[in-house]
Amino acid sequence: MALVAFTFSIITGLPLGIIGFALIMALAGAFVNDALINSVNSRLGI
Repeated sequence: MALVAFTFSIITGLPLGIIGFALIMALAGAFVNDALINSVNSRLGI
């Protein structure tokens, strides 16, 4: 949680914040795939 707060403070505080945002989106895209989504959906009963 502290990493998220730190990263978003960088996004709002520095001109290079857009690069930080792009890194967050790239990492999220790399970790979230169809298998993970299907697993979460099956656990939720969706």
